[in-house]
Amino acid sequence: MHFLRRKPSAALALSTLLCSVALTQQPAPAPKPDEPPAPLPALDDKGAAERVSEFKRLYSKSADLGRRLEAVKKLSTHRSDRLAVELQKVVLADPNPIVRADAAKALGRQDGAKAKAGIAACLKGLQGEEQQVVLLALLDALLFEAYDPAHFDILAPLFDKDSTPPAVQQRIVRLFGKGKEKRAFRLFVDNLNEPIPENVDDGANPPASYWEMRWKKWDVWRLDVAKALKELTGVEFKEKKFYKEWAKGEGKTLGFKY
Repeated sequence: MHFLRRKPSAALALSTLLCSVALTQQPAPAPKPDEPPAPLPALDDKGAAERVSEFKRLYSKSADLGRRLEAVKKLSTHRSDRLAVELQKVVLADPNPIVRADAAKALGRQDGAKAKAGIAACLKGLQGEEQQVVLLALLDALLFEAYDPAHFDILAPLFDKDSTPPAVQQRIVRLFGKGKEKRAFRLFVDNLNEPIPENVDDGANPPASYWEMRWKKWDVWRLDVAKALKELTGVEFKEKKFYKEWAKGEGKTLGFKY
């Protein structure tokens, strides 16, 4: 007796092929989000001048979005004071936050005197709520670069503003922590525990809505504060009163002040 042999359907063949590929294909290694990118190569004066010329041929505030983004890329692959100057202008003046954020990322990876001055100017100029996306891009870039103590006097007051979004506060905490900024010790200690009025019966206390707002923001970065304090001081306490006592003895000898 002969049996008819049926040819496999196209769907079955495709399914078999996909399964075979899935079994033999090695998964791509997961990216490491905290791994810093490689340092940008430096440009000499001639190379920087050529790159700036390429940028200016493409860039104008009235050009379309794609062209402006392409222009910013011309300044994003190398380091130079001349590139930093042009990036600062874009960060502070371009009409589109997407372009400004791309320029901010590139500026945060620059170094040198002009770059440091430009970064400080942008940190001061991006403190409005409408600039949050651009400021976050700059702070994220700075997390992978060397911490500059000049940032503290700009960012510490920004952290304490009621209008500062919690995402920005979180980046500030991480930046101070990574930079081993001892001047941030008091800021960290004051924000270690949940925000509540010292005397709940004091009639001068802000309304409940204020404390609710403070608590919601604190809940975003409270773990970052605890981690930063432990890494900065080498000791770990759950209550801020113990850090305040520690700062009077051992902490004082290590250069910490409250």
